[in-house]
Amino acid sequence: MPSQAQRFGACHSPCFWSRSGGALGAALRYGSVEAVQRLMGNAFPWGTLFVNVVGSFALGFLLLAMERMELSEEVRHFAAIGVLGAFTTFSAFSWDIIWLMREGEWLRAGVYATGSVAVGVTALVAGGGLLASTVLSAPG
Repeated sequence: MPSQAQRFGACHSPCFWSRSGGALGAALRYGSVEAVQRLMGNAFPWGTLFVNVVGSFALGFLLLAMERMELSEEVRHFAAIGVLGAFTTFSAFSWDIIWLMREGEWLRAGVYATGSVAVGVTALVAGGGLLASTVLSAPG
């Protein structure tokens, strides 16, 4: 049986902070998307656009704050990986592009951005097609 010190230490692991932030971020995403869609209507994915933009802005703010101030790794794991990672993965996608550009890797940034969208959409269509051609078409 783990000692009290071992159990307490586990509460301060990167995984703990990421999971805790992720639970909050997922709830915030769900609530935000629902609220924005209710307000704007369902003719366009306004809720997803909202969380992508807000999450990207928040990640940019947080990462710069972490560069300029001495924020702990726990803050990074909770806020950047957990909350914002669950709120929107688009913020991480945006950060990866900016990071490549800051490194002078403009071509790689363009290939990454274009490839991620094109391959991601293609994979989504392929996954749906696989399900439709196998599971859904099988005799019941």
